[in-house]
Parts: sequence; C-alpha cells; structure tokens
Amino acid sequence: MRAELGEEAVADIEGETRASMLTECESEETTAAEIQCMHKATSLDQLSSCEKAATALDDDVHAQLTPEGDPEPVPFIDDIWPNTKATGAGSGKPDPSVNYAVGLGLDPQVRGPANALVTIVMFGDFQCPYCKRSLGTLDEVMAKHGKDVRLVFRHNPLPGHAQAREAAKAALAAAKQDKFWPFHDKMFDNQSTLLEVNFVAWATALSLEVPRFERDLADRLSDTQIDEDIAEAAKFGANFTPSFFVNGRFLSGAQPLHKFEALIEEERARAKTFVERRGNTRKGLYEDMISRFASGVTKPPTAPAGTLASGKRYTVETTDLPRKGTSGIARVEIVECSDFDCPFCKRVNPTMDKIVKEYSSSVALYWLHNPISSHPGAEPAARAATAAANQGKFWEMHAKLFEDTALRSKSDFDTMARDLGLDMAEFSRDYDATETKELVVKQQKICTDNDARGTPAFFINGRLVSGAQPYDRFKEVIDEELSGGI
Repeated sequence: MRAELGEEAVADIEGETRASMLTECESEETTAAEIQCMHKATSLDQLSSCEKAATALDDDVHAQLTPEGDPEPVPFIDDIWPNTKATGAGSGKPDPSVNYAVGLGLDPQVRGPANALVTIVMFGDFQCPYCKRSLGTLDEVMAKHGKDVRLVFRHNPLPGHAQAREAAKAALAAAKQDKFWPFHDKMFDNQSTLLEVNFVAWATALSLEVPRFERDLADRLSDTQIDEDIAEAAKFGANFTPSFFVNGRFLSGAQPLHKFEALIEEERARAKTFVERRGNTRKGLYEDMISRFASGVTKPPTAPAGTLASGKRYTVETTDLPRKGTSGIARVEIVECSDFDCPFCKRVNPTMDKIVKEYSSSVALYWLHNPISSHPGAEPAARAATAAANQGKFWEMHAKLFEDTALRSKSDFDTMARDLGLDMAEFSRDYDATETKELVVKQQKICTDNDARGTPAFFINGRLVSGAQPYDRFKEVIDEELSGGI
C-alpha cells in the first residue's frame, strides 16, 4: 500500500488518522473498549475495525455487568425441596435430608461467585485435624464446580482446642486486610504452632500492615463475630468440626469427594429449577432459598410443666468416670456435666455434697467434663483435673479448682498438684498429653450428644435435670427413682 500511494501520501493519511483518533478519544461517546482497541492497533486496517470490535466487546461486558433483574415470586417449592421443615423425635441433631436456613454470618469469607447455585457453609476450627484433612477435598470441589459453587467459612473453635479461638481472631484480623484465605492456609499448614508470635510473623510474610493486624487481633468485636458463629452452629446441631451445610443439607466430618459430589449435584439441579421459576435470575438466590428452609434442628422434649426432670431417659456410660458416693451398687446414678469456671456449677457443689451424704448407701455421683467455650480457663482446668485423677486425686483437685477460678495458669495448677502431693513429672506429662485433651473433648461430646449443652446438667438414672437446682428439687427426683421411677 505504501508503495502504491507513496511515503508522503501515507504520512498525510496517518496524520489525519491520528487527529481523528484524538478527536474520537475526547468524545463522550467513545467507549473504553474503543480506546483500548486503538492503543493496540498496529495498522490502519486494525484501526478501522476498532469501532466494530469495540461494539461487540461492549455488548459482552454489558451482559456481564448488568445487574440481574428482580426475581418473580415463587409461592410453591415443595416439589423442589421436599424437606424444609425440622421434623423427627427432637434429638437436637441435624437431619441430612432436611435443608436448613444456615446463614453466612457477619462479614462472610467466601470463595466462589456470589450468585452460585450451591453454597457450602463450613463450620471449622483451625486446630482441628479433620478440618485440615478436608481442605484437599474442598479444593477439588471448587476446581471442578467453581462457577456454580461457593464456599463460606464460619468459625466454631472447640473448647478442647486451646489455641483455636485465638487463631480464629487472627484469621478475622487478616480478613480486614483481604488476606483471610492466605492466612487460613498458613494456619492449617502450621496447626501445631498457633501462637500470637507466629500470627504476627505470618502477617508479615503475607505483607499485611502489622500494627493494624495487631490492633484487629485484640479487637473484642472479633469475639462477637466468633460467638455468633458458634451460636449459629449450635442452632443447627453442628457441635463438632468440620460441619458442612450444602444449600442447608448437613454433612459431618472430613468426607470423601464423592459424598460432596452427590449433594452438590442434587442441590444444583434443585437450584436450577428454582432459578427458572424466579424468572431466570440468580439475584439474592441463597437468601431467597434459605428463607424457606428449616430455621433450626428440632429441640429435645422438655419436661412437662411442674416436672423437674425430663421424661426421656438418656444412656450415659459411667465406666472410668470419677465417682463418689456409695461404694456398693448404686440404685441412683447421677452424672454431672460440668465446667470448673461456671459459677452455677460452683453454686451446686454443696447440694451435691449433701445428696452424697444423705443418700450414702444408694446414690453415686459421677463427673463429665463440659468446658463451655466462653470460659477460656475451663478446658485447661479440666485437663488439670484429669491429670490429678490419673493419680487418684480427682475430687481433691476438683475442690481446689473451684476455690478460686482466677487461678488458671499452668503454674497455678502445678501449685495445686504439689499441695496434693502428686508426682509432678507425671502430672505435667498427663496435663500436656494429647490423650488428656482428647478425653476432655470426648466427654464434652457425650454431654452435648445427650442434649446437656449448658452447665451444670445432671442425668439422674438417665433423666436430664438442668441447672443449679435446690436440694429439695433433686430430692424429689431421687426419691421418685428410689420408689420405682416414672
């Protein structure tokens, strides 16, 4: 073309084209896509095609950025989701066939698109080995179903994991600088070293603003968010980790990929049908779905009016539990689920002592640990009591731990152990042992699995009695059991 027109003519054309481009760029009607195309052009032919290409590009961008329309009302969904009501005998446990209205929480941390057909809410604990084990499976799920699935992480630090709550707060501090997921990965990669000094080191490694991170780590609002997550988990019976809700359907533990796949496929098909009925819009999809789902698990039956103890009898195994009372066969067994930092547990101790004394030939009292997450010293105290129990001094340590609930450091426990004449090397070894930590978690699970979530709670021959009741109320139930029960 240059040869045919001559260099001078080509230069004139290029000059005119540049001037035209400048005028075009200054025009309010020129789109960003056109300007981008002009910048990339290396020939006159490419320049001339910019308007057409930009128009097509604008249409594509417009399709992506235009907000979806408001959904049409969908009055009937029972043929899509047949199980949206909490039913059953009231075990307090989630039914895997029911869709529950599990929310996303405050400032949710999300992987995947906001308008996903399937939302997986995970209640996790950074110290939980099974949570770590599930990460690979979740990565596979997101890689395969990323455009249709999103993952939301919510916190449920278990009382038996001493560093889990602080780790959750560190993750929330990182989230305020948009680094939740990298920090999440750091902590799961270093589960055995979840300490504040390492949180700061990891924040530095991830290029976070460290002074801000430290301020956010100490922010009490993080505790509020964590407590809300814990309460939501309990509301839906997710008392252990990891717990997953796939569009509200419960899946417990570090399950294999095919378990997730089956639920995802079923819930994706249901969600597609729902989207069609809404007028093919995903706007506010998850919120719309869960507004129709079960609002919580069915609670266990409560005692009839005027009756202290539940009519239901729970089976609570007492083998190897700390025991006091009759040395013979107990006609009435009382199992106490309790917490050394609970003021009501301390208040009921004289009542239990009186029961053991008054019914010395017929009642045995047993203890199960149920350290409440809002009592940070309760789990370490439970381990100290367990270590003392291994040397035959549970009840003696029990008394010391309740004397002053401010004494909850390891050195405080060591002082108590020395006062009781315990072998200190053995005490320290047992206090730190993984088996001790696991025992406390196991005992708490026994309590919560049998609907004893608050403290103190008592099973009197299997009948649940909640709270620090007065002596006469306990006596009523014990006498009823001694006379043949209900």
